[in-house]
Amino acid sequence: MQFVLCVLKPDWRRALLFALFAFIAIGGHIQSWAFSDVPPKPPLYDLLSPLPLWPVWVILLLPLALLSLPLRVVGLDVMRDSFWLFAAANGLYFYLLSCILVAGFDHYGARFPRWLWAAIIIAPPTLHLLPGLVAAILFGSPLMPGVTPGPAWTVLSLLSSSLVGSFYLYLLACLGFFIVERIGNPSHANENR
Repeated sequence: MQFVLCVLKPDWRRALLFALFAFIAIGGHIQSWAFSDVPPKPPLYDLLSPLPLWPVWVILLLPLALLSLPLRVVGLDVMRDSFWLFAAANGLYFYLLSCILVAGFDHYGARFPRWLWAAIIIAPPTLHLLPGLVAAILFGSPLMPGVTPGPAWTVLSLLSSSLVGSFYLYLLACLGFFIVERIGNPSHANENR
């Protein structure tokens, strides 16, 4: 229980990451108006349109969507039911994500070998950016209605999506280290209970 409280304890880094995720979520929600075109246009829509917030928000929400699938069995759809339920789920999910990112860095940051840091930083952009740029050049399809897929928007969208991929790869690496640490030293696992 102490381990969970330590992970969830607020500090300036968690607050800063949460604020960044909240900006992405609010901006992505504002940009999702492009799919409905129901008047009136949301405030700040034109100001945020050059930023690829909607695709990044959708990629960030993928784990939340997968985790909420079992809730559909009991009739609760976090992703579609009420706006307030969706907003609360977003807030809770992004706070947990920021807490896990910071706790993982605090606990495993110095333990990661340099090759793993290089893989975490280089692999997602390489695996995502190059094929994405080739597809964007060949097909030229926009990611959102009403957005002209210029080269700057496409590159910015792919880079920000790759950064999200780096987050998830980092979290998977932390989870792998956590599992190996718990299996290799079961007495350490009992200390945190």
